[in-house]
Amino acid sequence: MDRLGEKRKGNMLGSWRAALVCLLLAMAVFSLYLQVADHPFIWLDDKLYITKNTHVNGGFSLENLAWSFKFSDAGERTYWHPLTWLSHMLDCELFGLNAGMHHLSNVLYHMINTVLLFLALHLMTGSLRRSAFAASLFALHPVNVDTVAWITERKNLLSTTFWILTLIAYWFYAQNNTARRYCLVAVAFCLGLLAKPMLITLPFTLLLLDYWPLNRVRIKEGQTLLQALQSRDSMKLVMEKVPLLIISFLFGLITIRSLAVTDQILAYHVPMGLKIQNAVVSYAIYLSKMVWPTDLTIFHPFPTFISGWTVAASLALLLSITAAAALAYRKYPYLITGWLWFLGTFVTVIGIVQGGLWPAYAERWAYVPYIGLFVALAWLIPDLFRNARYKSPIMAAMAAIVLGSFFAVSWHQVGYWKDDHALFTRSLDINPDNYPSHSALAFHYIGLKDYKTALSHFGKALDISPGNPYILYDQADLLIKMGKTDNAIGSLQESIRNKPDHIDARLNLGNLLMQKGEIGMAIEQYNAILRIDPRKAKAYNNLGNAYLQKADPARAAEFFRKALELQPDFADAKNSLGKIEEIQARYREASATIERELQADPGNPVLYVKLAGLRQQQGDTEAAIAAYEQALSIKPDSVGALYGIALSHAGRQEYGKAIEFLQAVMKIQPAHPENYYNLACMYARWNKPDEAVSWLRQAIDRGFRDLDLIRKDPDLAGIRDTEFVRNLMAQDSPAER
Repeated sequence: MDRLGEKRKGNMLGSWRAALVCLLLAMAVFSLYLQVADHPFIWLDDKLYITKNTHVNGGFSLENLAWSFKFSDAGERTYWHPLTWLSHMLDCELFGLNAGMHHLSNVLYHMINTVLLFLALHLMTGSLRRSAFAASLFALHPVNVDTVAWITERKNLLSTTFWILTLIAYWFYAQNNTARRYCLVAVAFCLGLLAKPMLITLPFTLLLLDYWPLNRVRIKEGQTLLQALQSRDSMKLVMEKVPLLIISFLFGLITIRSLAVTDQILAYHVPMGLKIQNAVVSYAIYLSKMVWPTDLTIFHPFPTFISGWTVAASLALLLSITAAAALAYRKYPYLITGWLWFLGTFVTVIGIVQGGLWPAYAERWAYVPYIGLFVALAWLIPDLFRNARYKSPIMAAMAAIVLGSFFAVSWHQVGYWKDDHALFTRSLDINPDNYPSHSALAFHYIGLKDYKTALSHFGKALDISPGNPYILYDQADLLIKMGKTDNAIGSLQESIRNKPDHIDARLNLGNLLMQKGEIGMAIEQYNAILRIDPRKAKAYNNLGNAYLQKADPARAAEFFRKALELQPDFADAKNSLGKIEEIQARYREASATIERELQADPGNPVLYVKLAGLRQQQGDTEAAIAAYEQALSIKPDSVGALYGIALSHAGRQEYGKAIEFLQAVMKIQPAHPENYYNLACMYARWNKPDEAVSWLRQAIDRGFRDLDLIRKDPDLAGIRDTEFVRNLMAQDSPAER
């Protein structure tokens, strides 16, 4: 056979071996993770991403596709990753809310990533066995269980798919530096960033690959590594990455913006010193779990204190490995690449910038960083045994033991993901001071309608994290289910005290107050929401409902219309507005009747007062004031007309005029304490607290005793925190009754 034939035969044999490795890797992943097909969605984030997310579980539509590229609402607490949303939508389109199929989609992505990683390493290095071993470690390592078994972690899987595709595209570009091939790298890179922003460090990883295994950084005889990196050729490689770095920068800005919009950046919650200490220790923990994967769980609480010895020992370990890898750059070049891959790809999730519910560390974040360590080990171990007797059997036995052990541990770890109870009980076994796991178990027991046990878990969560506004909010929901409305109100009020911008807590508090008939206090909550977020359609809708209960349909209609401007498909607002229009039609009919009566009796002031009231109900304040003035022209001492015109001016925030008419009422009825109370309310609305307190004091002195109204009346919100009113309310406290 000629040499060309031998070469073709060798290529075919290599291709078949590579295909066999791909098949075996896929089978290993599938057999390890098949059990997740019977697992349900879990409480933590799966509802946010899928089960309770109508945009996602509604499948593909133009509206949902557009939503996936928008920043999420503040209540959704997730960053911008449109490709991940589309992936979840695809699952919902194909499988509905069949959790098993969503899980198997994750398994498929991990299978694809494993095979792609093998192919990428095989292409770059030409080593089939070492590439296969590195990919096998990636496929079976127990630390990767969280990423595969948690449906929400689709973003990690999908972004890694494009991470590895970017590496493959970059290998093709390195063979022939054409613009077309560079564009392919950029496209794969952008798609990965659209799935998860963790890829912003990828351009630096490509620089590492330039050194090894692509050998694009040439170290000349007598040159040090540092000198080689400072050479003109190396600078060209750096400049080559500039477009990718610009893309990284832009996506980084988008991510920070999305975290700000969704209220997730925790700038002040953790001291920077503690963040840095935790970052150093976390690197050491990740290293230890790579070798000895124990105590794996979904959430590791962020520490409140780390000893100096722990930080020092961890830092010494990191510096020692870095020094060893740097010194061995000629003999073992893959060590510096693998080690810096590990260090660099953790930067975005090491905790210096934190968002949302941030743990001390998380096994799922090691999905990509561990690849660097897997590669370093896969190349180092054979080199260390290069001259050993029986090298091949020893290598095979070691690989079998390691991979078999990892498979067994991973299989056991996947079992903890079978339901919320198993998952979060395991989390508490490892970290007892773990309030998110207590909250998760509380929701598990709520689903079982075991409210007493659920409440005990919320109580334990609050013992660990006192005053946590989110736990208090969730507890309030449970208290409502238990029929303990007053307790729920107290829990929501405490939540708001600790987080004044907690919109959902204010919404629920307002709704509970509405149910109790405390309309004024409910209105205070809805108005507070609109000061926080002027585009909150629900708050406008709820204000409309509140004013309906106050028998003010004209004002209610304004709020319902505003809700529909912001959210045209708001069914409740649309239906309520329709009912108001029916009421308004009846008011118009009643107004027409009174107008006919006035034609017969034009000097009757009572009819003008009635007509003015109907005009006000229809939202025509100008016509109402004109009718009241007509009544006063006939009967200047008409208390009904004076009081009505005062309220009309107040509705237009003409408080000075309103007070003039209320004082006219006072002259007619100087002994009525209600008139003093009304003046107090008007001055309070006018933001004149001293005058308001003075008139309220006079109302009390003259016998006004409706302290419950003082507590609830929204007109008095501006003086409710004054010393006089606080003392007044203290006299009416339950202990005094």
